[in-house]
Amino acid sequence: MRRTNRLTKATAVAAALAAAASVALVTSSAAALPAGTAPTSGQTLTVAAGATSSTNFQLTLAAGSNTCPGDGIAGFKWSTYMVPASVDAATLTYTSTGPNAGTGVFAQPLFSSTASPQINKSPGLGDGLISGIPANYQFAAIAELPVPNGEYKVGYACHKDGQTERYWQTLITVSGSTATSFNWVKGTKPAAPVLGTLTPGDDTIGGSFTESAADPAITSRTITATPTTSYNSPTTVTKTVAAAGAFTLTAADGLVTGNTYTVKVILTNSVGSTDSNTVSTSIPPDRAAPTMLPAVPGIEQGTVNWTAPTGPAPTGYSVAITAGGTPIAGSPFSVGAGVTTFTKTGLTAGTIYSATVKATYPAPFNGATSAPVSFTPFPNNILVQDITVTRPVGALVLTQRCGVFGALPDATDADFGSLPALPASGGTTGTAPIYIGAADPKFNQYPYPVDANGVPNPNYPTSCGVDLGIGKLITTGARAGQYFTATGRINQVTVVDTRDTDPGWTLNGTMSDFVNGSNSFSGNKLGWVPVMTDDSDATLDLYNQNVTAGAVRNPAAESSTTGLKTAQPLASAPVGAGLGIATLDARLKLFIPLTAKNGTFTGTLTFTTI
Repeated sequence: MRRTNRLTKATAVAAALAAAASVALVTSSAAALPAGTAPTSGQTLTVAAGATSSTNFQLTLAAGSNTCPGDGIAGFKWSTYMVPASVDAATLTYTSTGPNAGTGVFAQPLFSSTASPQINKSPGLGDGLISGIPANYQFAAIAELPVPNGEYKVGYACHKDGQTERYWQTLITVSGSTATSFNWVKGTKPAAPVLGTLTPGDDTIGGSFTESAADPAITSRTITATPTTSYNSPTTVTKTVAAAGAFTLTAADGLVTGNTYTVKVILTNSVGSTDSNTVSTSIPPDRAAPTMLPAVPGIEQGTVNWTAPTGPAPTGYSVAITAGGTPIAGSPFSVGAGVTTFTKTGLTAGTIYSATVKATYPAPFNGATSAPVSFTPFPNNILVQDITVTRPVGALVLTQRCGVFGALPDATDADFGSLPALPASGGTTGTAPIYIGAADPKFNQYPYPVDANGVPNPNYPTSCGVDLGIGKLITTGARAGQYFTATGRINQVTVVDTRDTDPGWTLNGTMSDFVNGSNSFSGNKLGWVPVMTDDSDATLDLYNQNVTAGAVRNPAAESSTTGLKTAQPLASAPVGAGLGIATLDARLKLFIPLTAKNGTFTGTLTFTTI
């Protein structure tokens, strides 16, 4: 029944519209208000949250602001309107069916909760009072006409001869529109903010933006900077600010120097969010940072020292000094090109100061900031003697002692028979290693030979021999009648690591083939049982060398990797636990194939450290 009534009403409205149009050609004489004329204040829209087109709302005018310029006798009428927010309500014209915004532009009157259109009402006689406003409005009466999603103006207008003379309005936002209903809220999302020119700086982007008043009020202002380059894996920077105006994005916010960013501002209220225009800028890349040396405290002063950064020479330096996180007076201090020290006097004794140094370069390059160093000035009633010492350069040094052997554990097995534990032997000095047929003159520097300048020699060439004696035939077990066996031990090997980088190390052994004239057999027939005889104990600073013996390697077939023909670890130390002196031993086990020719076979066991 309600739909039939609306169709009947629509027919009547159409007829009235045609009649009003013909009259308007004769009686219209007043000009519409100029475009952009401000609405009159005093209108209030009240509605519950989560409104739909069927929700009642109140649209009222405040006393003192609810009159037309004249009454009905003077030809004035009042009507309601709903038009897109882009339409200037001052330019609306009115017919017998309501507001008209031009061909194809959505324009509707407002309907009371009883579906009565509020149009062409007569104001009060004499006072032009807009009276008889419905207690409740609804949009349900126009729900059959799909209302496009978007922002709209709703309000009252006083008009004469169809031309707007005075109007009041409120903005609303429509969403979820269908052929029968829609959702809406009072107000609109914020107007687009305007982002101004950006200024790239030292690891920063500075800028400012303006905004217009919003209803509902703005609840958040977010600045985003999206990288369009990929230097050092940048990510989108997001920063919330409290108000419009100036802002600064920094490395602490996630900026990565050397990249180009596209920046925008996003304003949000309870209705929605609006983006500003976008502006792009590039942050100049950083040059390397200076390397800080220990700061030197003095009497009520401190000296900061550094080495120049790698790469192009800087044009100078900027030295920043803080106390308790607060920059001291005059900080940062400028230092000229080529100078790598700065002394600040007039400091407070007993106060801890922190200093950083940044190199300066011609635009567009920036210098990266160094790591901080700290110092505490002395009072003026003490004596000071500066003591300087140099930690010498270190090296990974490999040495051995001929005829010196560490203790070995039992190594009895089915192939080699009883191999009981062996005690250490050969004393603590041993026989001088033989190098090119003569005693090595540097042997007395064992275990850490150095050259004439005191620099360690990591490639100390020494040569020792190992005689495994005469092989014995295996007469029992799985290998009976297959091999002769021989056993022995390596001359004790020492690794000394004094490198300040502490990268760890591995000591490998590799056995060549055993050769007798034109006869030979594989170095894989030699195996060993490594032993870590000793490594350095924990220091006073609790640093502890941690050396581990390599795995047992048994004699193996030619094609196997378990023997010593390929490099196998005798011992190793991990990163961060390799500094110190380690002494290493190993029991040797050898298979001599029965197919080998009679005679003395010789091979070379080579040790290398990596």
